[in-house]
Amino acid sequence: MKEKLAVGAFSRNNYDLFGEFFVPVCLDKFGDRWVKLTVDDFSDEKDVAQGQALCTEKGITFLENETRGLQFSIQKVNDWLEKHFPDCKWLVIFQTDCFLFQGCHEILGDQLLSGKYDQFGTVGFNIAAEDLGINAGDAQLDYTKGNNKMMVVGRSPLAKDPPAHWYRPSCVNMTEWDVSKPFAVEIPNWMAVGLNLEQYRKNSITPTDKYHMIHAWDDICMQFLQLNVMNVCMPFICGGHIPQMKSSFGMIHHSPTALKMARAGNKDAERIIGNADHSTVWTDRWGWSYDKKDDYDKVKDRYAGTLMETFRNHDLTKGPLEVY
Repeated sequence: MKEKLAVGAFSRNNYDLFGEFFVPVCLDKFGDRWVKLTVDDFSDEKDVAQGQALCTEKGITFLENETRGLQFSIQKVNDWLEKHFPDCKWLVIFQTDCFLFQGCHEILGDQLLSGKYDQFGTVGFNIAAEDLGINAGDAQLDYTKGNNKMMVVGRSPLAKDPPAHWYRPSCVNMTEWDVSKPFAVEIPNWMAVGLNLEQYRKNSITPTDKYHMIHAWDDICMQFLQLNVMNVCMPFICGGHIPQMKSSFGMIHHSPTALKMARAGNKDAERIIGNADHSTVWTDRWGWSYDKKDDYDKVKDRYAGTLMETFRNHDLTKGPLEVY
């Protein structure tokens, strides 16, 4: 029971995509030192059976959520790992349309176990997100040739400048940023996040069932920042995000659009993504609108002396807040 790393994805009525893409393209690439798992988030009965059979065949641990939503999926894994693999230090969770580039898997494991990241709450990666205009195939070819560059590396709902919500080339000029060194981010990419389980437990990160998926990671990372625990990006760990492929599996490829449809009564969308009112939940929990950065200033005194305040006052056009 010495495994110190865990990797997987959370599932809800999407086991065709999980089995035909995520397992062979992403999960199977991780070696024996990784515990491989999934948490089912209240799928239909027949889909639960499909997921259980698939995971049994592939040697993947299959867990079932007890309370709805991504945050309670994380809590479920945390509790299970604490019981069965108490030495496990990191949990890396992908969306099922994501993967790492060849060569990154062992580097990621070595880095996470090096001790260099023990102080951080979460780590994120450098992702070629096709829905954000970056071709994953071209980026992977560049990476294999040693031509790594900044792609989509995080979320920025706090920083005043620039006003966009992404750390990505179309929003921030990152041509001078060092792709060989980790740097501070407000929130890693949703597509793939590494969670420091020791920091998660020590800081008593509090889950809620109010987010089903969208903003769930943002909320966890913001809890870390409020407690002055930094989140970082590892820009030398690269991967792809290809949501368009979900259409081939009868799914709506754009998650925010799917959620809008679900909240409007579309049952096909709801059975995949749920129907949480993530924007209202965020505002209720944090006091400002996620999509209106300047609203933060109305409640800024609440977060004085925290990394939230530090990020709010940082100008991203001058580079990352911290480089490690």
